[in-house]
Amino acid sequence: MNVNNSRSDSQVPESNRTWVSHTQVGNLRMQLSEFESARRFYRQALALVESLIKRSFLQYQKPEIIHMYIVSCHNLANSCRALGELPEAETSLLKAHSTAIAFMNDDQLPSSIRQEAYHAMRRAFNYLAGFYIQTQQTEALAKITMQTKTQGQRFIDNLVI
Repeated sequence: MNVNNSRSDSQVPESNRTWVSHTQVGNLRMQLSEFESARRFYRQALALVESLIKRSFLQYQKPEIIHMYIVSCHNLANSCRALGELPEAETSLLKAHSTAIAFMNDDQLPSSIRQEAYHAMRRAFNYLAGFYIQTQQTEALAKITMQTKTQGQRFIDNLVI
């Protein structure tokens, strides 16, 4: 689903409702074991939030959008895992993690949004660590743990209070 870039601030909540709708339908499809259908809805939710994320941060100061992004990537990963497509599941989780880190380290964003991205990075890490534990990828788990620790500590050390 494409979102017109000329939307006004009052239209952002409509996009959030659309995202919620896609996510809820995807969740229902997952509960019904209709994994391919769930994946289609989760991809639509992810495409929507991707189109909103940077604009929402800069124009509307909506920090919750990063969490919508993390949830979308996680949902997509779950549907891929249910379909036995582990590489795509891992890619989705890595994308969530790296995006949260990128926003966390973006000096052009307000501190409040960067702090929200820090929390999102931690959440993305938890999802990714769970995936690596379940798939018994100990080396990948160690690598992502060290990366997350390093990035998180660097962010905290540079916080301006």
